Amino acid sequence: MIQECENCLKQFETDRYNKRFCSKKCNNASYRKRISADGYISAVTKICEHCGVQFETKKNARFCSEFCQRGNYRDNNKEKITLYQIEYRENNKDELNAANRLYQKENAKELGEKRKERRHKKAEQKPPIIKKCLQCGEKFIDNTKSHNKIYCSHACACRHWMVSNPEKSRNRVRKRRAIKLAINQKFTIEDEKFIYDLFHDRCFNCGNIENLCVDHVYPLSKGNALTKQNACILCKTCNSSKGDKYPLDFYNIEKFVELLTILRLF
Repeated sequence: MIQECENCLKQFETDRYNKRFCSKKCNNASYRKRISADGYISAVTKICEHCGVQFETKKNARFCSEFCQRGNYRDNNKEKITLYQIEYRENNKDELNAANRLYQKENAKELGEKRKERRHKKAEQKPPIIKKCLQCGEKFIDNTKSHNKIYCSHACACRHWMVSNPEKSRNRVRKRRAIKLAINQKFTIEDEKFIYDLFHDRCFNCGNIENLCVDHVYPLSKGNALTKQNACILCKTCNSSKGDKYPLDFYNIEKFVELLTILRLF
């Protein structure tokens, strides 16, 4: 059945014979015209208190929509809403955690992509932090989260530690050598200082003061651990020339007897 709309005068199809308007808009428009003609209260233009948009209304409405009404309520009752949310989370912890896990499982790919995008955006926004290495002095970019990187590499960090802690680094090298040969060695830093004082900070063989080191009297390669009774001070040249020789093969008899007397003092 084809009928003509009483408001816009357009023809429209309908199953009902008494339908007068083609849509709700035409129905409302004709209703407004009829009320204004009869002398009733017509539609009034007002400004929404939340978004500031003009709208028409017949009632004493303050907002243009339910969305603006809820938004205004949230703005005026922030403390009340936060307290309610805290109470709700405390009372429904298990349900919320289960729902969160489910959502993360179902949307794992999307969440991963979003995280990557955020990281890229942060990296683009922030300028790179350029620092100077404490050991080698070369410039490097600090990409860590805390920005507390001091060295450009792990090798530089190890070198700086060895330079600042020479006694500890020497002790570590000795222990490593003994472990490789499966020898139980317990030579401490205090023992090293004691040996240096015992030999008056001089090479026992040539009397040199520079480039001194602790040497095994009986070599480590033959299964002799470094102890107070098996240690003496030599310079690097004498130590390298001695190598893995026994003391009788390197020292003369007078030096060997003197060494034994020094080591038997304690």
